[in-house]
Amino acid sequence: MTEARFANTLGPRVLLILLAFLPLHGADRPTVGLIPNPGVEIPADIRCLNERGEEFPLRALLDRPAILSLVYYRCEHICPQVLVGLGRLVSDLDLQPAKDYRLITLSFDADDTPAAAASARKNYSAPLGPALPDAAWTFATASEDNISRLTKTLGFSFEKHGHGFIHPAILVVLMPGGRVSRYVDVSRYNYGVAYPVNFPPVEMKQALLEAGQGRVSPAAPASLLFCFPSEPPGQARFFRLTAIMGWITLVLLACLFIFLSAARKRAKEE
Repeated sequence: MTEARFANTLGPRVLLILLAFLPLHGADRPTVGLIPNPGVEIPADIRCLNERGEEFPLRALLDRPAILSLVYYRCEHICPQVLVGLGRLVSDLDLQPAKDYRLITLSFDADDTPAAAASARKNYSAPLGPALPDAAWTFATASEDNISRLTKTLGFSFEKHGHGFIHPAILVVLMPGGRVSRYVDVSRYNYGVAYPVNFPPVEMKQALLEAGQGRVSPAAPASLLFCFPSEPPGQARFFRLTAIMGWITLVLLACLFIFLSAARKRAKEE
């Protein structure tokens, strides 16, 4: 395991352990994560707003298999990488968007606006050009009630933290009609632009084909990537410690080199 990947897994684990010891607020303690519900049917009355501010039932987009991504548009960390990864996935999939499947991105932040959704469309779908028809990828917002009912049904939980949210990064593959076929996690990730989020195209193609056949995959994601509104706790300390240990190692190696050089010189003089 590389140092960077270890740091990525260390941060979420440390934070989740700390959250477990937070004091209770009301009857329940807030939780962050995913409890997969393959086969569950999303509520038929979930309504959203598209990029133009027009209200529509979510079910209206579910006339074919769909990939649902849950993000919030003002995120500056993992959410943008998830959307870039989706754009890359469209290019890698041997399927036609809008014809064989749809992409639906919904903000779980009730404060996000259609204008923010329109900006996201411009940033993430427009670069794909003619390969992505307008109807293929919808960026939506919703009210707090609609968001709450949808995320609870999907087993997706998040928590507001400072100026953003802590939440898992996951894709939900939906069957025509609105049942959950499976959940798909990332195949490669790392914090930072140099290591974007990737989704496995082979697995996604299989998932979409199975969703079109009405099949449910009981398999849960092997691991979860969490998005944080700031650098994960422990990651900065880990890299500082790594840097200090690196410098100590270099100093020790330099001292060893000087000692061996001096010993060799004395041996020649004798």
